[in-house]
Amino acid sequence: MDDVLVSTTQNSVQNGAQWALIGQEWVGIVHVGAPGSPQEIGPGLIRGLRESISTGHALGEQFAACPLSSLIKIRVDPGYIGQTVYVQVLTAGQQLGDSVVKSVVIQGPTSLTPVNPSAVSAGAPSYSGSDETLTFSATLPSVPPAGQAYNWQYSIDTGSTWSASIVGGLSFTPPVFSAGTMMVRAQAALSDGIVGVWIESEDVSYAAPPQGFQEVPTGATDGVNTLFGLSHTPIAGTLHLFMGGLLVTDYGIAGTDITFSTPPTSGASLYATYSY
Repeated sequence: MDDVLVSTTQNSVQNGAQWALIGQEWVGIVHVGAPGSPQEIGPGLIRGLRESISTGHALGEQFAACPLSSLIKIRVDPGYIGQTVYVQVLTAGQQLGDSVVKSVVIQGPTSLTPVNPSAVSAGAPSYSGSDETLTFSATLPSVPPAGQAYNWQYSIDTGSTWSASIVGGLSFTPPVFSAGTMMVRAQAALSDGIVGVWIESEDVSYAAPPQGFQEVPTGATDGVNTLFGLSHTPIAGTLHLFMGGLLVTDYGIAGTDITFSTPPTSGASLYATYSY
């Protein structure tokens, strides 16, 4: 049974470590967790543990028993960065000479680059009385690094001065305003302190809240005419047109012009409600 990894009974568990016979020497083994929960191989798991004198493996080798998986993660001491380590893999019952060998140069951590927004734009306004609220959103050109956040600032003087930075996600709602203009800018930020450049939105002017309006459209209801007019251009989706008290939908709207598909009947009463 020389050079064979042999499973052991529960009675062979000592000091929290599993033991196995490798090349006639009993050595300690830790069980490395599945990907996502790696565990460090203990420094004591080397040749010579328990004063063994067997030569079945080389000085400095460490051993870990891993679950069946195509991917195993093992933590590496930062002191090994730049050094070459050699990894051998074999399953229970295989001889050491049958193992798969791989050499790896331990790399230091790589600095990530933040993904800057390609644009920042304002959504549709909402209102509370005469106060207008805008939500701005950042558009990204590619998938950002995990954990990337965003610094946001707003300006009410066309970018001459900016507020203090507010950390958030891909969207940001500055304070409400009831006059003037509002613009914001966003900056990608990583947890290690690396930041991108500021990307600004357009300067958005305050827009008064929509006004409700009711009126009788202009135009002759003579059974022939199909074109009628409104005093204002309705906000899309707000126009409700009634004929004889019933809601009608067989018309088109372009600016302030209403065009019926079929001429209203002679003498019919028309009535329109909308916001502008």
